[in-house]
Amino acid sequence: IVDTWWQTETGGILIAPWPGVGGQQPGCAGLPFFGVVPSIVNQAGEPVKANEQGFLLIQHSWPSQMRTIYNN
Repeated sequence: IVDTWWQTETGGILIAPWPGVGGQQPGCAGLPFFGVVPSIVNQAGEPVKANEQGFLLIQHSWPSQMRTIYNN
């Protein structure tokens, strides 16, 4: 059983386990997919230190995002 992270709005999987790359842990979605640049930030938008809680932020557009639909 593997876990992934995505939402309907993202248009596809953004974080997933990669077979043969890194270890898999229960409850961990894995590594960012190609072209996805995530970070964890606090309420002020500043990056948090390792093992601190925060908010998942995708830093810029990703490959499966619809970029030309808004206001069109």
